[in-house]
Amino acid sequence: MTKTKKLLAFAAAVCLFTGSFLSSCYYDSMEELGYLGTVCDTTAVSFSTDIQSLLDNSCLTCHSATSADALGGGNNMEGYDNLINCVTPGDPSTSSFYNSIAWVSGTSFMPKAEPQLSSCEINTVMAWINQGALNN
Repeated sequence: MTKTKKLLAFAAAVCLFTGSFLSSCYYDSMEELGYLGTVCDTTAVSFSTDIQSLLDNSCLTCHSATSADALGGGNNMEGYDNLINCVTPGDPSTSSFYNSIAWVSGTSFMPKAEPQLSSCEINTVMAWINQGALNN
């Protein structure tokens, strides 16, 4: 057998071995891989559970009573009574809070100098506003 034929035979053997080895570890099911994902349930959004935690985690560093003037452009979003001034219950498209977090053109994108909120967080805010922006 010539050197070229030996090299080709060796390459074929390696391809067959790695192909069968790798395919034996392949899963085409997300569940088998452990990626079940998270469900974004927006059927019953509440201010106290969903919106308040989003504010705490993403907004109040700049938009709390103590930091709004220095860091948040004077916009205090601490508590329902302050946030509702930035929301039109039933209409996210005219709510400055929603437009800012959804990065609607012509608004100041929030959170400033940070990545956009997740689509689930944005959809949760939209659902809360569509459901009447209740203080629940």
